[in-house]
Amino acid sequence: KTGWCVDRRVFEVTQRCFSDGVTVGSLKAVFDRSLVEKPMPQHLIELPTDHQLRREWRKTQSELYEEHQKAQRKSIRSREALSLAARYVNYPRFYLSWSCDYRGRAYTQQPFLQPQSTEVEKALIKFADGCRLDESGLRWVERAIGASFIGTKGSFSERESWCQQNLDLIKAVAAAPLETINQWEGASEPWHFLQLCFEYNAVVIERSKVLWEVGLQVDATSSGLQILSGSLLDPIGCLYSNVTSTHQDLPQDAYMQVVKQAHQLARDNPCWAQYVPFLNDRSLGKASLLIALYGGAHGTRTKRVIKSLMSSGLYPEPLGWNDANTIACIIQEASKLTFPQAFKALEWLKRLGRLALKNGCDEFKWLTPTGDTIALRELERDKMVIRTKHLGQLTVATGYSSRLSPKEMLNALAPSYVHSLDATILKAALGDWRHPVACIHDCVAVLPSDMDRMMERLRRAFVFTVSDNPLFRLADDLGVTAEQLPRLPLGTAELSTISPFLFN
Repeated sequence: KTGWCVDRRVFEVTQRCFSDGVTVGSLKAVFDRSLVEKPMPQHLIELPTDHQLRREWRKTQSELYEEHQKAQRKSIRSREALSLAARYVNYPRFYLSWSCDYRGRAYTQQPFLQPQSTEVEKALIKFADGCRLDESGLRWVERAIGASFIGTKGSFSERESWCQQNLDLIKAVAAAPLETINQWEGASEPWHFLQLCFEYNAVVIERSKVLWEVGLQVDATSSGLQILSGSLLDPIGCLYSNVTSTHQDLPQDAYMQVVKQAHQLARDNPCWAQYVPFLNDRSLGKASLLIALYGGAHGTRTKRVIKSLMSSGLYPEPLGWNDANTIACIIQEASKLTFPQAFKALEWLKRLGRLALKNGCDEFKWLTPTGDTIALRELERDKMVIRTKHLGQLTVATGYSSRLSPKEMLNALAPSYVHSLDATILKAALGDWRHPVACIHDCVAVLPSDMDRMMERLRRAFVFTVSDNPLFRLADDLGVTAEQLPRLPLGTAELSTISPFLFN
Protein backbone atom coordinates (compact mmCIF):
# COMPACT_ATOMS: atom_id res chain seq x y z
CA LYS A 1 0.00 0.00 0.00
CA THR A 2 3.04 2.30 0.00
CA GLY A 3 3.00 4.58 -3.04
CA TRP A 4 6.19 5.65 -4.83
CA CYS A 5 7.17 8.23 -7.43
CA VAL A 6 10.34 9.19 -9.32
CA ASP A 7 12.34 12.03 -7.78
CA ARG A 8 12.57 14.30 -10.81
CA ARG A 9 15.42 16.38 -9.36
CA VAL A 10 17.73 13.38 -8.90
CA PHE A 11 16.62 11.91 -12.23
CA GLU A 12 17.71 15.00 -14.17
CA VAL A 13 21.15 14.95 -12.53
CA THR A 14 21.68 11.24 -13.22
CA GLN A 15 20.69 11.71 -16.85
CA ARG A 16 23.25 14.48 -17.33
CA CYS A 17 25.99 12.51 -15.57
CA PHE A 18 25.35 9.39 -17.61
CA SER A 19 25.19 11.22 -20.94
CA ASP A 20 28.43 13.07 -20.11
CA GLY A 21 30.19 9.83 -19.09
CA VAL A 22 30.53 10.87 -15.43
CA THR A 23 30.64 7.98 -12.96
CA VAL A 24 29.48 8.81 -9.42
CA GLY A 25 29.03 6.13 -6.76
CA SER A 26 26.83 3.32 -8.04
CA LEU A 27 25.99 5.23 -11.24
CA LYS A 28 28.44 3.52 -13.60
CA ALA A 29 28.69 5.56 -16.78
CA VAL A 30 32.06 4.17 -17.95
CA PHE A 31 34.40 1.41 -16.86
CA ASP A 32 38.13 0.88 -17.23
CA ARG A 33 39.37 -2.05 -19.34
CA SER A 34 43.10 -1.38 -18.96
CA LEU A 35 43.70 -3.82 -16.08
CA VAL A 36 42.01 -6.81 -17.75
CA GLU A 37 43.75 -6.17 -21.07
CA LYS A 38 47.18 -6.09 -19.46
CA PRO A 39 49.37 -8.84 -21.03
CA MET A 40 51.35 -11.34 -19.00
CA PRO A 41 54.79 -9.90 -18.14
CA GLN A 42 57.69 -11.33 -20.15
CA HIS A 43 59.46 -12.76 -17.08
CA LEU A 44 56.35 -14.88 -16.35
CA ILE A 45 55.98 -16.00 -19.97
CA GLU A 46 59.47 -17.49 -19.76
CA LEU A 47 58.51 -19.62 -16.73
CA PRO A 48 57.00 -23.14 -17.03
CA THR A 49 53.22 -23.06 -17.47
CA ASP A 50 52.64 -24.74 -14.10
CA HIS A 51 54.95 -22.40 -12.18
CA GLN A 52 53.46 -20.96 -8.96
CA LEU A 53 54.01 -17.33 -10.02
CA ARG A 54 52.20 -17.90 -13.32
CA ARG A 55 49.29 -19.53 -11.53
CA GLU A 56 49.04 -16.62 -9.08
CA TRP A 57 49.11 -14.10 -11.95
CA ARG A 58 46.25 -15.95 -13.67
CA LYS A 59 44.21 -15.99 -10.46
CA THR A 60 44.81 -12.26 -10.03
CA GLN A 61 43.73 -11.55 -13.62
CA SER A 62 40.70 -13.78 -13.15
CA GLU A 63 39.54 -11.71 -10.17
CA LEU A 64 40.17 -8.47 -12.08
CA TYR A 65 38.20 -9.76 -15.04
CA GLU A 66 35.32 -10.76 -12.76
CA GLU A 67 35.25 -7.29 -11.19
CA HIS A 68 35.39 -5.74 -14.66
CA GLN A 69 32.40 -7.83 -15.73
CA LYS A 70 30.50 -6.66 -12.65
CA ALA A 71 31.30 -3.03 -13.50
CA GLN A 72 30.08 -3.61 -17.03
CA ARG A 73 26.82 -5.14 -15.77
CA LYS A 74 26.36 -2.19 -13.38
CA SER A 75 26.79 0.22 -16.27
CA ILE A 76 24.12 -1.63 -18.25
CA ARG A 77 21.91 -1.66 -15.14
CA SER A 78 22.31 2.11 -14.71
CA ARG A 79 21.22 2.64 -18.31
CA GLU A 80 18.17 0.39 -17.89
CA ALA A 81 17.16 2.04 -14.60
CA LEU A 82 17.35 5.51 -16.13
CA SER A 83 15.32 4.34 -19.11
CA LEU A 84 12.58 3.06 -16.81
CA ALA A 85 12.68 6.23 -14.69
CA ALA A 86 12.12 8.26 -17.86
CA ARG A 87 8.90 6.31 -18.47
CA TYR A 88 7.59 6.86 -14.93
CA VAL A 89 8.87 10.35 -14.14
CA ASN A 90 5.48 11.97 -14.88
CA TYR A 91 3.40 9.44 -12.94
CA PRO A 92 2.18 10.87 -9.59
CA ARG A 93 2.50 7.42 -7.99
CA PHE A 94 3.18 3.77 -8.68
CA TYR A 95 3.20 0.69 -6.47
CA LEU A 96 5.60 -2.20 -5.93
CA SER A 97 4.59 -5.81 -5.49
CA TRP A 98 6.37 -7.89 -2.86
CA SER A 99 6.89 -11.56 -2.08
CA CYS A 100 8.51 -13.53 0.73
CA ASP A 101 11.06 -16.29 0.29
CA TYR A 102 10.89 -19.48 2.37
CA ARG A 103 12.74 -17.76 5.24
CA GLY A 104 10.20 -14.94 5.45
CA ARG A 105 12.40 -12.24 3.93
CA ALA A 106 10.45 -9.74 1.83
CA TYR A 107 11.63 -8.91 -1.69
CA THR A 108 10.26 -6.57 -4.34
CA GLN A 109 9.23 -8.30 -7.55
CA GLN A 110 10.42 -5.43 -9.76
CA PRO A 111 14.05 -5.51 -10.97
CA PHE A 112 14.53 -1.73 -11.17
CA LEU A 113 13.44 1.45 -9.35
CA GLN A 114 12.94 -0.26 -6.05
CA PRO A 115 14.39 0.28 -2.55
CA GLN A 116 16.43 -2.95 -2.49
CA SER A 117 18.58 -1.92 -5.45
CA THR A 118 21.74 0.17 -5.89
CA GLU A 119 22.19 3.46 -4.06
CA VAL A 120 21.51 5.58 -7.14
CA GLU A 121 18.29 3.68 -7.89
CA LYS A 122 17.12 4.12 -4.30
CA ALA A 123 17.75 7.86 -4.68
CA LEU A 124 15.76 7.95 -7.93
CA ILE A 125 12.53 7.22 -6.05
CA LYS A 126 10.75 8.62 -3.00
CA PHE A 127 7.47 8.07 -1.17
CA ALA A 128 4.43 9.45 -2.99
CA ASP A 129 3.00 10.54 0.38
CA GLY A 130 4.89 12.79 2.75
CA CYS A 131 4.80 14.17 6.28
CA ARG A 132 5.15 17.50 8.04
CA LEU A 133 8.45 17.72 9.86
CA ASP A 134 8.06 17.97 13.61
CA GLU A 135 11.00 18.53 15.97
CA SER A 136 11.83 14.82 16.15
CA GLY A 137 11.55 14.39 12.38
CA LEU A 138 13.89 17.34 11.78
CA ARG A 139 16.50 15.76 14.07
CA TRP A 140 16.33 12.51 12.11
CA VAL A 141 16.63 14.40 8.82
CA GLU A 142 19.75 16.22 10.01
CA ARG A 143 21.23 12.93 11.27
CA ALA A 144 20.51 11.33 7.88
CA ILE A 145 22.19 14.18 5.97
CA GLY A 146 25.28 13.97 8.18
CA ALA A 147 25.39 10.16 7.91
CA SER A 148 25.04 10.23 4.13
CA PHE A 149 28.15 12.41 3.91
CA ILE A 150 30.44 11.30 6.77
CA GLY A 151 29.05 7.80 7.41
CA THR A 152 27.35 6.22 10.41
CA LYS A 153 30.36 5.62 12.69
CA GLY A 154 29.92 8.96 14.48
CA SER A 155 27.37 9.86 17.15
CA PHE A 156 23.90 11.22 16.41
CA SER A 157 24.99 14.65 17.68
CA GLU A 158 28.02 14.64 15.36
CA ARG A 159 25.79 13.93 12.37
CA GLU A 160 23.35 16.67 13.35
CA SER A 161 26.23 19.12 13.89
CA TRP A 162 27.70 18.31 10.48
CA CYS A 163 24.39 19.19 8.85
CA GLN A 164 23.97 22.44 10.78
CA GLN A 165 27.55 23.50 10.07
CA ASN A 166 27.30 22.80 6.33
CA LEU A 167 24.09 24.58 5.39
CA ASP A 168 25.93 26.60 2.73
CA LEU A 169 27.13 23.38 1.08
CA ILE A 170 23.62 21.89 1.20
CA LYS A 171 22.14 25.00 -0.42
CA ALA A 172 24.89 25.12 -3.05
CA VAL A 173 24.45 21.46 -3.97
CA ALA A 174 20.66 21.83 -4.20
CA ALA A 175 20.98 24.96 -6.35
CA ALA A 176 23.69 23.68 -8.74
CA PRO A 177 24.33 19.93 -8.33
CA LEU A 178 26.40 19.53 -11.51
CA GLU A 179 28.62 22.53 -10.78
CA THR A 180 29.29 21.26 -7.24
CA ILE A 181 29.72 17.58 -8.13
CA ASN A 182 33.34 17.53 -6.93
CA GLN A 183 32.08 18.55 -3.47
CA TRP A 184 29.49 15.78 -3.03
CA GLU A 185 30.69 12.84 -5.17
CA GLY A 186 33.04 11.74 -2.37
CA ALA A 187 30.23 11.48 0.20
CA SER A 188 29.61 8.16 1.93
CA GLU A 189 26.34 7.85 -0.03
CA PRO A 190 26.58 10.53 -2.74
CA TRP A 191 23.19 10.05 -4.38
CA HIS A 192 21.28 9.81 -1.13
CA PHE A 193 23.14 12.93 0.04
CA LEU A 194 22.12 14.76 -3.14
CA GLN A 195 18.48 13.71 -2.72
CA LEU A 196 18.46 14.83 0.93
CA CYS A 197 20.03 18.18 -0.04
CA PHE A 198 17.24 18.80 -2.54
CA GLU A 199 14.53 17.91 -0.02
CA TYR A 200 16.08 19.75 2.96
CA ASN A 201 16.61 22.90 0.91
CA ALA A 202 13.00 22.85 -0.34
CA VAL A 203 11.24 21.91 2.92
CA VAL A 204 13.44 23.41 5.66
CA ILE A 205 15.51 26.24 4.17
CA GLU A 206 13.39 27.76 1.37
CA ARG A 207 10.05 26.33 2.60
CA SER A 208 8.84 26.07 -0.98
CA LYS A 209 7.56 22.57 -0.23
CA VAL A 210 5.28 21.61 2.68
CA LEU A 211 5.64 17.82 2.97
CA TRP A 212 8.83 15.77 3.32
CA GLU A 213 8.69 12.73 1.00
CA VAL A 214 12.18 11.15 1.08
CA GLY A 215 12.39 8.01 3.21
CA LEU A 216 15.14 7.64 5.82
CA GLN A 217 16.77 4.23 6.23
CA VAL A 218 18.07 2.51 9.37
CA ASP A 219 20.15 -0.64 9.10
CA ALA A 220 20.89 -3.41 11.61
CA THR A 221 24.57 -2.77 12.35
CA SER A 222 25.54 -6.46 12.14
CA SER A 223 22.39 -8.53 11.94
CA GLY A 224 23.95 -12.02 12.11
CA LEU A 225 26.21 -11.13 15.03
CA GLN A 226 23.35 -9.36 16.81
CA ILE A 227 21.01 -12.34 16.54
CA LEU A 228 23.56 -14.98 17.57
CA SER A 229 24.94 -12.83 20.42
CA GLY A 230 21.49 -11.84 21.66
CA SER A 231 20.27 -15.43 21.55
CA LEU A 232 23.25 -16.55 23.68
CA LEU A 233 23.29 -13.41 25.87
CA ASP A 234 26.97 -13.08 24.96
CA PRO A 235 28.16 -9.84 26.61
CA ILE A 236 31.07 -9.28 24.17
CA GLY A 237 29.04 -9.91 21.02
CA CYS A 238 26.08 -7.88 22.34
CA LEU A 239 28.36 -4.97 23.19
CA TYR A 240 30.17 -4.68 19.87
CA SER A 241 27.10 -5.36 17.72
CA ASN A 242 25.15 -2.57 19.48
CA VAL A 243 22.61 -4.83 21.17
CA THR A 244 23.31 -3.68 24.73
CA SER A 245 23.81 -0.06 25.63
CA THR A 246 27.12 1.33 26.91
CA HIS A 247 25.54 4.67 27.85
CA GLN A 248 27.76 6.29 25.24
CA ASP A 249 26.74 8.48 22.34
CA LEU A 250 28.90 6.50 19.89
CA PRO A 251 28.01 3.24 18.08
CA GLN A 252 30.31 0.29 18.59
CA ASP A 253 31.97 -1.15 15.46
CA ALA A 254 32.27 -4.95 15.36
CA TYR A 255 34.08 -4.91 12.01
CA MET A 256 36.73 -2.49 13.25
CA GLN A 257 37.29 -4.64 16.33
CA VAL A 258 38.08 -7.56 14.01
CA VAL A 259 40.54 -5.44 12.00
CA LYS A 260 42.30 -4.33 15.18
CA GLN A 261 42.61 -7.97 16.28
CA ALA A 262 43.92 -8.93 12.81
CA HIS A 263 46.47 -6.11 13.00
CA GLN A 264 47.72 -7.45 16.34
CA LEU A 265 47.83 -11.04 15.04
CA ALA A 266 49.97 -9.98 12.08
CA ARG A 267 52.33 -8.04 14.37
CA ASP A 268 52.80 -11.11 16.58
CA ASN A 269 53.33 -13.58 13.73
CA PRO A 270 56.55 -13.16 11.67
CA CYS A 271 54.93 -14.96 8.71
CA TRP A 272 52.21 -12.29 8.56
CA ALA A 273 54.25 -9.22 9.55
CA GLN A 274 54.42 -7.98 5.94
CA TYR A 275 50.64 -7.44 5.95
CA VAL A 276 50.53 -5.17 9.02
CA PRO A 277 50.47 -1.92 6.94
CA PHE A 278 47.43 -3.18 4.99
CA LEU A 279 45.27 -4.25 7.96
CA ASN A 280 43.59 -0.94 8.76
CA ASP A 281 40.45 -0.72 6.63
CA ARG A 282 37.09 -1.47 8.29
CA SER A 283 35.79 -3.02 5.07
CA LEU A 284 38.26 -5.90 5.50
CA GLY A 285 36.60 -6.86 8.78
CA LYS A 286 33.18 -6.65 7.21
CA ALA A 287 34.30 -8.69 4.21
CA SER A 288 35.21 -11.63 6.42
CA LEU A 289 32.95 -11.43 9.49
CA LEU A 290 29.75 -10.77 7.57
CA ILE A 291 30.30 -13.74 5.26
CA ALA A 292 31.49 -16.08 8.04
CA LEU A 293 28.44 -15.41 10.21
CA TYR A 294 26.22 -16.62 7.39
CA GLY A 295 28.25 -19.78 6.82
CA GLY A 296 30.13 -18.44 3.80
CA ALA A 297 33.09 -20.39 2.41
CA HIS A 298 36.71 -19.26 2.49
CA GLY A 299 36.69 -18.60 -1.26
CA THR A 300 33.78 -16.18 -0.86
CA ARG A 301 35.58 -14.36 1.95
CA THR A 302 38.71 -14.06 -0.21
CA LYS A 303 36.67 -12.51 -3.03
CA ARG A 304 35.26 -9.93 -0.61
CA VAL A 305 38.76 -9.14 0.66
CA ILE A 306 39.93 -8.67 -2.94
CA LYS A 307 37.06 -6.25 -3.56
CA SER A 308 38.03 -4.29 -0.45
CA LEU A 309 41.70 -4.16 -1.51
CA MET A 310 40.75 -3.04 -5.03
CA SER A 311 38.68 -0.15 -3.65
CA SER A 312 41.77 0.92 -1.66
CA GLY A 313 44.01 0.70 -4.75
CA LEU A 314 46.06 -2.19 -3.32
CA TYR A 315 45.08 -4.92 -5.81
CA PRO A 316 46.53 -6.22 -8.15
CA GLU A 317 49.59 -4.28 -7.02
CA PRO A 318 51.28 -4.26 -4.56
CA LEU A 319 49.11 -7.20 -3.37
CA GLY A 320 48.14 -10.19 -5.52
CA TRP A 321 45.78 -13.12 -5.16
CA ASN A 322 48.01 -15.05 -2.78
CA ASP A 323 48.28 -12.01 -0.49
CA ALA A 324 44.50 -11.54 -0.48
CA ASN A 325 44.02 -15.20 0.37
CA THR A 326 46.41 -14.89 3.32
CA ILE A 327 44.72 -11.70 4.55
CA ALA A 328 41.37 -13.51 4.44
CA CYS A 329 42.87 -16.23 6.67
CA ILE A 330 44.24 -13.64 9.13
CA ILE A 331 40.91 -11.85 9.41
CA GLN A 332 39.00 -15.11 9.80
CA GLU A 333 41.25 -16.05 12.71
CA ALA A 334 40.80 -12.55 14.17
CA SER A 335 37.01 -12.87 13.86
CA LYS A 336 37.02 -16.10 15.86
CA LEU A 337 39.21 -14.57 18.58
CA THR A 338 37.09 -11.42 18.80
CA PHE A 339 33.68 -13.13 18.87
CA PRO A 340 34.28 -16.72 20.05
CA GLN A 341 30.69 -17.35 21.20
CA ALA A 342 29.20 -16.48 17.80
CA PHE A 343 31.56 -18.92 16.07
CA LYS A 344 30.79 -21.58 18.66
CA ALA A 345 27.13 -21.09 17.77
CA LEU A 346 27.91 -21.60 14.07
CA GLU A 347 29.77 -24.83 14.82
CA TRP A 348 26.92 -25.93 17.10
CA LEU A 349 24.43 -25.34 14.28
CA LYS A 350 26.50 -27.56 11.95
CA ARG A 351 26.51 -30.36 14.54
CA LEU A 352 22.78 -29.87 15.05
CA GLY A 353 22.16 -30.28 11.31
CA ARG A 354 24.27 -33.43 11.10
CA LEU A 355 22.43 -35.02 14.04
CA ALA A 356 19.04 -34.07 12.62
CA LEU A 357 19.94 -35.76 9.32
CA LYS A 358 21.27 -38.77 11.21
CA ASN A 359 17.93 -38.98 13.04
CA GLY A 360 16.19 -39.29 9.68
CA CYS A 361 15.16 -35.69 8.87
CA ASP A 362 14.36 -35.19 5.19
CA GLU A 363 13.94 -31.45 5.77
CA PHE A 364 14.85 -28.90 8.43
CA LYS A 365 11.63 -27.42 9.79
CA TRP A 366 11.30 -24.88 12.60
CA LEU A 367 8.81 -22.39 14.01
CA THR A 368 9.73 -18.69 14.30
CA PRO A 369 8.63 -16.56 17.28
CA THR A 370 5.93 -14.98 15.06
CA GLY A 371 4.44 -18.42 14.35
CA ASP A 372 5.76 -18.98 10.82
CA THR A 373 6.89 -22.47 9.82
CA ILE A 374 10.18 -22.47 7.91
CA ALA A 375 10.94 -25.62 5.90
CA LEU A 376 14.42 -25.99 4.41
CA ARG A 377 15.00 -28.64 1.78
CA GLU A 378 17.86 -28.81 -0.73
CA LEU A 379 17.98 -31.17 -3.71
CA GLU A 380 20.92 -32.39 -5.73
CA ARG A 381 21.39 -30.85 -9.15
CA ASP A 382 21.46 -32.90 -12.31
CA LYS A 383 24.56 -32.17 -14.36
CA MET A 384 25.78 -32.62 -17.90
CA VAL A 385 29.44 -32.94 -18.92
CA ILE A 386 30.34 -31.15 -22.16
CA ARG A 387 33.74 -31.68 -23.80
CA THR A 388 34.91 -28.77 -25.93
CA LYS A 389 37.85 -28.35 -28.24
CA HIS A 390 39.27 -25.15 -26.72
CA LEU A 391 37.81 -24.90 -23.20
CA GLY A 392 38.28 -28.50 -22.16
CA GLN A 393 35.64 -30.29 -20.09
CA LEU A 394 32.72 -28.24 -18.74
CA THR A 395 30.11 -29.36 -16.22
CA VAL A 396 26.74 -27.63 -16.61
CA ALA A 397 23.80 -27.86 -14.18
CA THR A 398 20.62 -28.84 -16.01
CA GLY A 399 18.10 -28.71 -13.14
CA TYR A 400 17.19 -30.25 -9.81
CA SER A 401 16.72 -33.94 -9.17
CA SER A 402 14.40 -35.57 -6.61
CA ARG A 403 17.38 -36.62 -4.44
CA LEU A 404 18.10 -34.79 -1.18
CA SER A 405 21.46 -33.02 -0.86
CA PRO A 406 22.54 -33.33 2.80
CA LYS A 407 25.66 -31.26 2.11
CA GLU A 408 23.66 -28.34 0.72
CA MET A 409 21.14 -28.59 3.57
CA LEU A 410 23.95 -28.37 6.13
CA ASN A 411 25.51 -25.39 4.35
CA ALA A 412 22.17 -23.59 4.22
CA LEU A 413 21.03 -24.22 7.81
CA ALA A 414 22.92 -21.43 9.63
CA PRO A 415 22.28 -18.60 7.14
CA SER A 416 18.66 -19.67 6.63
CA TYR A 417 18.02 -19.77 10.36
CA VAL A 418 19.61 -16.34 10.98
CA HIS A 419 17.72 -14.83 8.03
CA SER A 420 14.45 -16.27 9.32
CA LEU A 421 15.04 -14.44 12.60
CA ASP A 422 15.92 -11.09 11.01
CA ALA A 423 12.72 -11.49 8.96
CA THR A 424 10.90 -12.20 12.23
CA ILE A 425 12.19 -8.93 13.70
CA LEU A 426 10.76 -6.93 10.79
CA LYS A 427 7.47 -8.85 10.82
CA ALA A 428 7.04 -8.30 14.57
CA ALA A 429 7.82 -4.58 14.15
CA LEU A 430 5.69 -3.97 11.06
CA GLY A 431 2.70 -6.25 11.60
CA ASP A 432 0.15 -3.45 12.13
CA TRP A 433 2.13 -0.57 10.57
CA ARG A 434 -0.05 1.80 8.51
CA HIS A 435 2.44 4.36 7.19
CA PRO A 436 4.80 4.47 4.16
CA VAL A 437 7.53 1.89 4.64
CA ALA A 438 10.10 -0.17 2.74
CA CYS A 439 11.90 -3.31 3.95
CA ILE A 440 15.44 -3.88 2.75
CA HIS A 441 16.57 -7.28 4.09
CA ASP A 442 17.54 -6.29 7.66
CA CYS A 443 16.85 -2.57 7.12
CA VAL A 444 13.76 -0.35 7.21
CA ALA A 445 12.98 2.98 5.50
CA VAL A 446 10.22 5.28 6.79
CA LEU A 447 9.33 8.97 6.85
CA PRO A 448 11.25 11.05 9.42
CA SER A 449 8.17 11.79 11.55
CA ASP A 450 7.71 8.01 11.99
CA MET A 451 11.33 7.20 12.88
CA ASP A 452 11.13 7.41 16.68
CA ARG A 453 8.15 5.08 16.70
CA MET A 454 9.83 2.67 14.28
CA MET A 455 13.08 2.52 16.28
CA GLU A 456 11.15 1.65 19.45
CA ARG A 457 9.26 -1.07 17.58
CA LEU A 458 12.50 -2.53 16.23
CA ARG A 459 14.05 -2.68 19.69
CA ARG A 460 11.00 -4.41 21.14
CA ALA A 461 10.84 -6.81 18.18
CA PHE A 462 14.49 -7.75 18.60
CA VAL A 463 14.08 -8.60 22.29
CA PHE A 464 10.92 -10.57 21.46
CA THR A 465 12.79 -12.54 18.76
CA VAL A 466 15.94 -13.51 20.67
CA SER A 467 14.37 -14.14 24.08
CA ASP A 468 13.55 -17.59 25.49
CA ASN A 469 16.51 -19.45 23.97
CA PRO A 470 15.68 -19.55 20.23
CA LEU A 471 18.66 -21.83 19.49
CA PHE A 472 17.32 -24.36 22.00
CA ARG A 473 13.87 -24.18 20.40
CA LEU A 474 15.48 -24.85 17.02
CA ALA A 475 17.10 -28.04 18.36
CA ASP A 476 13.75 -29.16 19.76
CA ASP A 477 12.02 -28.43 16.44
CA LEU A 478 14.62 -30.51 14.57
CA GLY A 479 14.15 -33.42 16.98
CA VAL A 480 17.66 -33.37 18.48
CA THR A 481 17.67 -33.97 22.24
CA ALA A 482 19.91 -32.36 24.83
CA GLU A 483 21.49 -35.79 25.41
CA GLN A 484 22.50 -35.95 21.74
CA LEU A 485 23.69 -32.33 21.62
CA PRO A 486 24.23 -30.37 24.85
CA ARG A 487 22.74 -26.88 24.66
CA LEU A 488 25.11 -23.92 24.56
CA PRO A 489 25.52 -22.08 27.89
CA LEU A 490 23.97 -18.63 28.15
CA GLY A 491 26.01 -15.56 29.02
CA THR A 492 25.36 -12.63 31.31
CA ALA A 493 24.21 -9.91 28.88
CA GLU A 494 21.13 -7.96 29.98
CA LEU A 495 18.55 -7.10 27.31
CA SER A 496 16.71 -4.68 29.58
CA THR A 497 18.47 -1.68 28.00
CA ILE A 498 18.91 -1.91 24.23
CA SER A 499 21.42 0.33 22.46
CA PRO A 500 19.99 3.24 20.42
CA PHE A 501 22.31 2.02 17.64
CA LEU A 502 20.77 -1.47 17.35
CA PHE A 503 19.52 -0.12 14.01
CA ASN A 504 21.80 2.68 12.82
